[in-house]
Amino acid sequence: MEAHHAEWLSLACDEWRDAPELQARWVRWVLDEVLELRDAVAEATDADPSHRVAEHGVTLRPSFVVHDHSREGGPPVLLVRTHPEGTPAGPPASGGGVGGEPGRPRRRAGQGDSDAARARH
Repeated sequence: MEAHHAEWLSLACDEWRDAPELQARWVRWVLDEVLELRDAVAEATDADPSHRVAEHGVTLRPSFVVHDHSREGGPPVLLVRTHPEGTPAGPPASGGGVGGEPGRPRRRAGQGDSDAARARH
């Protein structure tokens, strides 16, 4: 990263942390200016990909999408999701998350039925 980008990024991040309502603008600035994606970035619409996770009663939707304009009509190449200030970055402590049930530990990626089978024996 160029030195001036690092300085601007730090200043913009400080500004966003002081005013959480600027988060979407900060993310857009990073995509447009720091990553130089500019015309490829758009705010997500209902026409963009989403994923329903029925067992948790949620639909995951992007906040921004990045398209490769050299592939006319092609799918987005990057989906970006923002979360409100204070949203934990890690998994929930118990339940409410993918793979978690209240009172039971969450499985880590790569842990599968073999762990469950061992627990039963």
